[in-house]
Amino acid sequence: MSESVLVIGVNKTGGLPPLSGAVSGAEDFADWARSQGMSVVLITDDNGAVVSVSDIQDEIDKILAPGNCTKLIVYFSGHGFLQGANTEVWLLTKAPRRDQEAVNVRLSMDNARYSRIPHVIFVSDACRSGGPTHQHRGVTGASIFGAPTTYEYDGKIDSFYATRPGDVALEYKDENEAVSNFKGLFTECLLTALNGNVPTLVTKIVSNGNERWVIQSEHLETHLETNVPIEAANISIKLSQKPQIIPESRLPQFFGELTNPTQSVRFGSDGGNIPPQPGAQRLVFATRSDILLMNTDISLASKALNNDEEQAFVGQVDSLISATGRDHFETETGFTVYGNARAVTTPNGWNAELFVEGGVNQIRLVPESYNTAGSILIEFDQGFGTVLAANPGYIGTVVVEDNKVVSVNYTPSRSSPLYYEEYEPLAERVNRRRAFAATAMRHGLFVLEDEDSADVGSYLRMMKKLDPTLGIYASYAYQQAGRLKSIRSVLQYMADDGLVPYDILLLARQEEPWPPHAPFCPMLRQGWALLELHPPSLERLVKYRSELLPSLWTLFTPEGAARIREDLESGELQ
Repeated sequence: MSESVLVIGVNKTGGLPPLSGAVSGAEDFADWARSQGMSVVLITDDNGAVVSVSDIQDEIDKILAPGNCTKLIVYFSGHGFLQGANTEVWLLTKAPRRDQEAVNVRLSMDNARYSRIPHVIFVSDACRSGGPTHQHRGVTGASIFGAPTTYEYDGKIDSFYATRPGDVALEYKDENEAVSNFKGLFTECLLTALNGNVPTLVTKIVSNGNERWVIQSEHLETHLETNVPIEAANISIKLSQKPQIIPESRLPQFFGELTNPTQSVRFGSDGGNIPPQPGAQRLVFATRSDILLMNTDISLASKALNNDEEQAFVGQVDSLISATGRDHFETETGFTVYGNARAVTTPNGWNAELFVEGGVNQIRLVPESYNTAGSILIEFDQGFGTVLAANPGYIGTVVVEDNKVVSVNYTPSRSSPLYYEEYEPLAERVNRRRAFAATAMRHGLFVLEDEDSADVGSYLRMMKKLDPTLGIYASYAYQQAGRLKSIRSVLQYMADDGLVPYDILLLARQEEPWPPHAPFCPMLRQGWALLELHPPSLERLVKYRSELLPSLWTLFTPEGAARIREDLESGELQ
């Protein structure tokens, strides 16, 4: 049995300001790991060295080869680029000029889960101040773990992000300040805790009759999410850094151990757990279980709102609730678009009419067949475009803010029995819950805990006919939690009632031939980072991936939208 640590530090990558602290942070983390008696591999670009994907993959292969690794920590310090919620790449030396010379973090985590290592920890101290150019947006990266040969065995994945993966992490106004101040802060706070300087984080366990003093990932979660923002604010009032920690491991698994504790106390016995600081993350955690269940009426405004971020979150939820779409078209199919839509392209056999009603864009669709869904491209004033599923009998509502698609939902047409029999009695609850899900997903906070699993399954069984986006959200949350069987259950629920979103087939690792589905690509941006889960999809869609913009929902550059339009009109895409 062995414990290994792979540490990566990259100060300099193409087109971005060099970092001064990425390598030193990596070296500090490597020193801590050596003090734990772990096997350490350190890869940095110190003295002009080149850090490549193949180097990292080779070291991972060496760690996996003996088959006796019980814990692996993968640490990265350097530039990262956030492509969308839960979609991150770590930029290596030759990125972005070479689009594969980066680490696809989400895909790496997914493959690591099935690597037969019981416990894998990812630590990402990545500065997300970069990624402004088309070349950066084209970076897709690669998994540093090989594709799984079986899904029968899955391990626990703990993820430590220096900043929350979502819109908030993209809001740095001063890149120079972010680069100079961001570096090393998260690593410093983490190592302070791991070295035993926060006694309330230490837990005593008994293993083989011996006392051991350990620090668990789940206890680090609240500490880091509380203290990193405080330390960031102490550096500069302009610097906002809010980490996100997603721990799956539980005892006897732990992050680190104190070999000679001097003031160790059992967690919670001296001072207790640190209460989470106010913020959207606290609000989501306090509200999530109520939202997912359909047995209570939820009013976010009734929760204790302690700061501007919580109030802003609730404001976003309320804004989406108020963005109601048309309740019917004569054709029973269409979209309401809160944004300046300028063109609509449908597959062969479909017809579309774009018009304005009450100052809001409306799209009336005439399907080729009322039994088959299709793909629709909506282009906006500045030329960017999104691809969505057009589902006969449903009205979609699209909300665009700041040139980003922030919400998509579907409602049965008022002229259908489904509307009166199932949707209308639950309309208020459905609208509030999907607005909550969309806002939480936008902020990278739609995460399922173990206790949520059964509740979400029951919720989906009730909601599967009413809005397919709820199934998409839950499937991505299941994918992040490594619950492949749950995703496949969602797929079965959706298939029973007609429309199967592409995203769910991809996440379920469904073998071809695929059942009828729409659209032809992932609707959520993070699905594009996972195309490798289905090689035929990668082959078909890889040419479009470099034209994606950072967003929650799939959003193409004007050049990408024009390409999609041509391929829909020619019949290459359906």
